[in-house]
Parts: sequence; C-alpha cells; structure tokens
Amino acid sequence: MRIGSAFRVPETFELDAILKDVNPRLSSFKLALAAKDLTWLDQELNLRKVKLILGDQEKVVRFKTRGTLLKGVNEILASRKLAFVELETWADDFAFLLVRDPRWDKLKNPELVVIKATRQPRAVSAGSAARRSGSTGATA
Repeated sequence: MRIGSAFRVPETFELDAILKDVNPRLSSFKLALAAKDLTWLDQELNLRKVKLILGDQEKVVRFKTRGTLLKGVNEILASRKLAFVELETWADDFAFLLVRDPRWDKLKNPELVVIKATRQPRAVSAGSAARRSGSTGATA
C-alpha cells in the first residue's frame, strides 16, 4: 500500500478547491478528475449534484458534505485501485489521503492510530527529548 500527502478540506468547501487538491495527487497516476453540471438540489440542506469525469468514465454524484463527495470520487477511482481515505483531525476540518491499492482490512483496525508529532530540532536527539518530557519514547 502506498500513500501520498494529505490535504485538508474545511466544512464549508467549494468543488473547484477540492479538485485543485485532488488532481495534483492523481497526476502521479496520469489521471485527472473533471467536474461539470454542478447544480443545487436543495440549498437549505446543502445538497448538490455534479457529474464527475475521469478519462472515459462519468458518474453523477449527489453530495452534502466533503465526505459524501469524496465517496463518489472513490467510486470512480475504484477500478484503478486508488482511494482517498478520510482522516479525522483535531480541528473542524478533515484531511484526505490518496492511497494506492488500499488494504481495507488493515485500515479498519480500531487499534491503528497514526500520530504526527512536531519536529524536534536537529541538535536534540529523540532520547533526550523523551527524558525531558518524561515519556519513554516507546513506539508501537
């Protein structure tokens, strides 16, 4: 399973902004996602629909949230063994990560936790940083 860099999507988003984040990641696989015919189905409910185009494939996707939009993107990417995985953050936004040949059985493990710590200065070793913070520095 290969992974790339994540991108964040705020709760309120525009489709064009998501495409600007999605397409550079897909370009590594010589793919580009296009969208056309974006229409509101119900503005009060924030329900929209759009036609997604990937090569010769087209799919109409109805969405209210960033998650439902990316689920539609994943459906059109499935035959190419690619998927955007939704990552929960401690902020109000979510992050998405492009994964090649996802191992869903491994990714759904409830004990899997990924934490990205802030970078330590180069002059400080991990052991000395752990001693100062009182942690053992153990990893899973």
